[in-house]
Amino acid sequence: MEAKKFTEKIYGPYGDAWKVIKILALAEDNSPALDGVLRNYMNEVGNFKEKYEGNQFAELLYSMLLNADDTIMRMNR
Repeated sequence: MEAKKFTEKIYGPYGDAWKVIKILALAEDNSPALDGVLRNYMNEVGNFKEKYEGNQFAELLYSMLLNADDTIMRMNR
């Protein structure tokens, strides 16, 4: 795959997924701000899905994003 296509199809979604995951740095399951953090996270996950619809690699990342919040919140304890 040429560099431009790789950036478009792989690196772009990967970088955006990382930005979404970073929201969870503030997600602790016993924090009073948790509801707001999770609401923001899920909004961004939805935006990610819309932006990369039809991209197979992004679909894998989307699946990971849907499951990452519970694991990261436990790790933040």
